[in-house]
Amino acid sequence: MPKYNPVTPAIVEALRNIVGAKNVLVDAEKLETYSHDEETDPRYHHMPEVVVLPSTAEEIAAIVQLANRELIPVVARGGGTGLAAGAVPLYGGIVISTEKMNKVLEVNPDSMYMVVQPGVRTEDVQKTAKEHGIFYAGDPCSGDSCFIGGNVATDAGGNRAIKYGTTRSQIYALQVVPPQGKIVRVTPSPDEGVKSGGRLTEIL
Repeated sequence: MPKYNPVTPAIVEALRNIVGAKNVLVDAEKLETYSHDEETDPRYHHMPEVVVLPSTAEEIAAIVQLANRELIPVVARGGGTGLAAGAVPLYGGIVISTEKMNKVLEVNPDSMYMVVQPGVRTEDVQKTAKEHGIFYAGDPCSGDSCFIGGNVATDAGGNRAIKYGTTRSQIYALQVVPPQGKIVRVTPSPDEGVKSGGRLTEIL
C-alpha cells in the first residue's frame, strides 16, 4: 500500500479556504455516500477522510496542488453510478465531487459542439443538444443519473456505441487537471484527435 499522509484539521481548513466551508464535508454520515459506487460488495467500500465540492477548474487545481504537496490521495467522483470502484477512495484521502460543476457553458449548433462542465448529467447533454437541433450520440444505460465527466473517464459506451463509437469518439477537446495541479487543455492533433493523444496546452 502506498504511504500517504492523513487529512489533518489544518488540511481541512485549507480546503475550506479554497472552496468555502459549506463545500467541505467531514461528517461521517455524509461521507458514507462517497465511500462506494453502485457496487454493493462491501469489500469495495472505503470511507474518504474529506469530500470537497468545487465549482471551477481553478478550485480543483488548487485542491490537487495541496494534495500533491502534502502527499494525500485524491479521487475524482462524478455521479457514482459505476460498478468498477473507479470513484471509490481506496486509500482514504480527498474525494473531489464534480456535482456542483453542472453547467452547460456553450452550445454551437453551426459548428455542432457543446462546452459542458463534468458534472452535467448525460441525459441533460442529450436534451440540450436536441433543443438546439443537434445530436449527442453518447447513450449509456445510466444516462439519467451519470455525469458526462464520468462518461469521459470510463469511455462509456451504450446503446449507440456500435454506430457512433464510445464517448471518446464524441470529444473534440478536454480541459483537465493532472496530478501536478496545472490546468491543461487537450486538443486534437492536426490529423488525428483527442482519442489518439492530441496536444497539451498549459492554461494555469
